[in-house]
Amino acid sequence: MDALLAEHPGALVTTPAAYPLALVRLAHALIEAGYQAVAAPACAGCGKITAGLRHKTASGRVCGTCAARGSTGTCARCGRARRINARRPEGGICSACYDKDEQVVTECGGCGRTRRAVARMPDGTARCQFCATRLARTCSACGQQRTVAGTTDVGPVCASCYQAPQGPCGRCGRTRKIARRATAATPDLCYGCYQGMVAVCSACGKTRPCQRISSGSPICRSRRTRPPRPCFRCGRDRPVQAEWPAGPVCVGCYEHVRRHPAECAGCGVFRPLIGSDEQGGPVCGPCAGAPGLDYTCRECGRGGEIHSSRRCFRCVLAERTQTLLAGPGGEVSAQLLPLIEALTAVTNPATVVKWLGTSRSARLLGHLARTGDPITHDLLDDLPQTQALHYVREVLVSSGVLPARNEHLERLAPWLENLLAGKPAHHARLIRPFTHWFVLRRARRAAARRSFTRGSADFARARVLAALDLLSWLDQRGQALHDLTQPDLDQWLAGGATTRRTVRYFLQWAHGRGLASNLTVPLPPRPEPARLLAEDDHIRQLDRCLTDEAMPLDLRAGGALVLLFGMLVSRITQLTKDSVVEDGQATYLAIDGHCLMLPPRLADLVRQLRDQDEPRWTLGRLGTPAPWLFPGQSPARPAVDILFGVRLRRYGIDAHAGRNTGRLALAAELPASVLADLTGISISTAERWSHWAKRDWAAYVGQRAADVTAEPGTL
Repeated sequence: MDALLAEHPGALVTTPAAYPLALVRLAHALIEAGYQAVAAPACAGCGKITAGLRHKTASGRVCGTCAARGSTGTCARCGRARRINARRPEGGICSACYDKDEQVVTECGGCGRTRRAVARMPDGTARCQFCATRLARTCSACGQQRTVAGTTDVGPVCASCYQAPQGPCGRCGRTRKIARRATAATPDLCYGCYQGMVAVCSACGKTRPCQRISSGSPICRSRRTRPPRPCFRCGRDRPVQAEWPAGPVCVGCYEHVRRHPAECAGCGVFRPLIGSDEQGGPVCGPCAGAPGLDYTCRECGRGGEIHSSRRCFRCVLAERTQTLLAGPGGEVSAQLLPLIEALTAVTNPATVVKWLGTSRSARLLGHLARTGDPITHDLLDDLPQTQALHYVREVLVSSGVLPARNEHLERLAPWLENLLAGKPAHHARLIRPFTHWFVLRRARRAAARRSFTRGSADFARARVLAALDLLSWLDQRGQALHDLTQPDLDQWLAGGATTRRTVRYFLQWAHGRGLASNLTVPLPPRPEPARLLAEDDHIRQLDRCLTDEAMPLDLRAGGALVLLFGMLVSRITQLTKDSVVEDGQATYLAIDGHCLMLPPRLADLVRQLRDQDEPRWTLGRLGTPAPWLFPGQSPARPAVDILFGVRLRRYGIDAHAGRNTGRLALAAELPASVLADLTGISISTAERWSHWAKRDWAAYVGQRAADVTAEPGTL
């Protein structure tokens, strides 16, 4: 060292090309003493910083792993260029041939197979690596007799209770278990960030994190395959996930058995049944002779799927929700207690545990809780309107933390402000009052009748966008709105899509306030309904909705309402459970103050749909019950009308043609005013349907009067 430091004074900061092992030991001793300027030498092969650089190579000192990786040669038995594991009279042999060598392999006393012995029992019999077990000791954490995985200051701990030292990950910044220590080129990496060593995969030819790099045939994770074997449960040849007392088990059966514990025939405890008794009955791990495979939560004592630290998913979920929703003082606020109850009461806690660890919505929810401020709709409206924020709002509404509201309506105002942020000031001065006093005013009236849907919100946005498009076109021409003439408007309408016709609402509003002249936007022609069902098809589809129990209940009821009463799907999905009214003799649907009496079969379907409470969402339905008769994926909102129509088509129900046929049949029997109240359409639309159904006899009476005038004395 004296000679080295005399030749290289900065050897402890910048490692020279050649250095003795004493430099490595001195550098690590100085680092432990707190000298931060010292840089420990790294392995010349893998870059790992370790004190075990005992091997010299042409490129520098390397660790034991890299030195062993470099000791490759031609195997004397298989002839492949591989790492030499042992020497024999004929030459060096690789590890695969070593495991088959007659001097090494013997009959295992546990499984009876001829394998390499890794342990000897007191009676002298050998055990292979699958049958050999280490002596069990009392775990200092759980107090059970288990195989020791490590020793802490408290005492020995088993594999389930052992926690590897944690530290900050150099890539994600979170404090987690470190999978790969820092090197000269990379920082400490946790298991989530470390993907393994990168090489060119021998199977796909792509540069990816691979395994079996030292063998000369690296393979990535997507091309790595395990040899299939018959699963003891399903009998199919599949890759083996685990070796249980009952036999090898595939991935699907492995997950199913752990998630569905049952009563053991031996001890009567509910546990995953992974073995069999002498009579062939399913038993748990301890009864099958595998005490370490009991799959019992050490915290609640329930048997089932274990997540981490020998705890089940439900116990892990309870802890992580408390950590996520803790406020500045470390305690959960009273406002978020219903959310805690909703998250921990789900039927499948494994999905929520995964959601808490990976979802942006969960991170946003934790950020809102850590601020300590009360969470309100106004607070969420001030944040960037992302999909994660929308999902957080639905979680809070469905759990009862926030009151329900019409999201299609309430999202219009933030959307408008975001839209006008980059527009000229004179455009905003016109569009903002038009939207608030005309578009949103009508939207609120429609929302009060529960008739404001996603389609209504899209139509409201189309009115605003058409007005902005017209104003931008006028700016390009250097023309003001009050100077716009009818030929100019016709030219603008002809140069774009048909959605520009919605500008008539803006022009009507502007004319009423003296901002524009009286301009006319021609309405598109309204053709007669072209898509109709034949009578036989109409009856067949209606009969299927009323009698086919293989169809989902919501599709049967919704399809029957479409086919029988010609109701819009968007109107059906807005029905609530309170819309179903019973008076002891009949069942009615309350629509805009009018009661529609339902036939007996359809009434039975609607009552079943109202009374069922099947949670479609992971978080269930705690807090305020879902009011919707046709709930969506989230209980906070109804079913999406477009997706509902798609689901009907999958079962052979044509909602568009069925609605036209049903409405045309009603128009032939009912006056226009009754048809409008019954189906929730406007009176003008009902009059057109009556005209198409030939219920308008005014033309006939007028023609008859003309005939009588032309031919006196005739009838």
